[in-house]
Amino acid sequence: MRSITLFVCLMLPLTVEAQFPIGHATPVSGQAAALFAEPLWIGNPAYGYRVRGAPPGGSVIVGISAARQDQIIGGLQAYLDLSSLVITHAATADANGRASVPFALSSPDDPALTGLQLYAQAAVTDPAIAGSLGTTQGVLLEITLHPMLAYTSWANLLWLIDPVEGSSKSVAGLPAGFTARSAIFANGGRDLFVAADGGLIVVDTLSPTPQAQSLAAGNWSSLAWDRVRRRLYALNPFAQTLTAFDGDRASPAFGTILAQVSEPSQSVAIDAAGDVLALVNSQNGLLTRRDPNPASPTYLQAIPTPPPPIAINFGTFVGAVRVTPDGRVISIGVSSPVPPATTVIHRFDSFLGAWIDHDPVTAGYQPFGAGNHPVPLSFGWYPTRDGDAAILPSLGTVNRVELDLASPTTFVISPTPVAPIGAGLDYLGLTPSGRFLLRRDYSTFNPPSTPLPLQLVEVTTGWATPLATLPGASGALSGAGIAVWR
Repeated sequence: MRSITLFVCLMLPLTVEAQFPIGHATPVSGQAAALFAEPLWIGNPAYGYRVRGAPPGGSVIVGISAARQDQIIGGLQAYLDLSSLVITHAATADANGRASVPFALSSPDDPALTGLQLYAQAAVTDPAIAGSLGTTQGVLLEITLHPMLAYTSWANLLWLIDPVEGSSKSVAGLPAGFTARSAIFANGGRDLFVAADGGLIVVDTLSPTPQAQSLAAGNWSSLAWDRVRRRLYALNPFAQTLTAFDGDRASPAFGTILAQVSEPSQSVAIDAAGDVLALVNSQNGLLTRRDPNPASPTYLQAIPTPPPPIAINFGTFVGAVRVTPDGRVISIGVSSPVPPATTVIHRFDSFLGAWIDHDPVTAGYQPFGAGNHPVPLSFGWYPTRDGDAAILPSLGTVNRVELDLASPTTFVISPTPVAPIGAGLDYLGLTPSGRFLLRRDYSTFNPPSTPLPLQLVEVTTGWATPLATLPGASGALSGAGIAVWR
């Protein structure tokens, strides 16, 4: 396999990662500031914090604590445990209300720290008002290993691609009939869980010779990782069950079943704090929410949810369910070939208990699947981490669609041309930062010996760079591929 380019190695650590927002801000002078953090891996020289929406010229104090404690202090909503503060940083907001706090990390990866969680929050002042004080929302920080990509075609194939070290490894010991449906990194990136036809497996990414370890037999469709309680939720649509596994690598019960309930859905997702567990049935578009708190007497019981206004016609495709990190917005994309063909993004506001449908036709735009706008949902729809935008790629265009939670008819569609690399080009996944897409030159007409090039595409510019090339039959396998980043 061709090694990954040094340019990509240098570029990836600089991608912007929002981490995981917790709760809400306390506004000051009518302004609600927001806190963001860069990817927290020990060797990230671009690590630091960013504040947006603060009063211009105001003071900014970012605090980091080892534990979370929700409390009201002087009328301010706080999420930090002040008795376990680790460090504080100071900065000043510029004329646009922005502040940056660089905190470069230059140590090598430390597997013992992977999965360690901290909490961050910032306090901001308004220099025009003496004694004024507000807070940002909290941010859950999780220490991970450096960025890695897992790639699989729908056949007996699974690769771990390391864009920092410039290496790749194939995973051995895949079960018979292995056809991947969903994959997710966990425990700070140490573990890769894969749901597939043929079984549910886990791969230790730190192993020099990664092997597939079986967790359960059967056919599995979708996974969700509760990073706070280190539980893995997995759907088996054939057995119609939702199963909670112990996903804590340090636990003697790692990989064992903790709970199981009847559930006919095919897709599952959870928010960053493990407070909102959402599932969708791709046959009828029905959304189900369940209680994800194992300490609750209603653990995994259904929470009443109004049905989405989804019209199911012949050929209708219901996409995977998505939950924003703060748990507020649950999204389902639905494409229909019935004229006028369109893709509608249904968004449920779990705070208000109401649905908002983002329909481009109603808004006066072309359908997402027509003209120069993105192809239908089944070809790829990737919501960004903040949930305020969706990335819908087509063969020669990447479209970023800005969404307004308060207005279903407000769209900002930004198409970006992308140079084609082959007739069979398709897109496989969005990096966690939302800045890059992975695509491959895939065609069913290629002979089995054809290598399979992978590229990274920057969403905002359309700039593409080679990432790796997989050898042999991987370029001629039928079906789509699955890609996931830690």
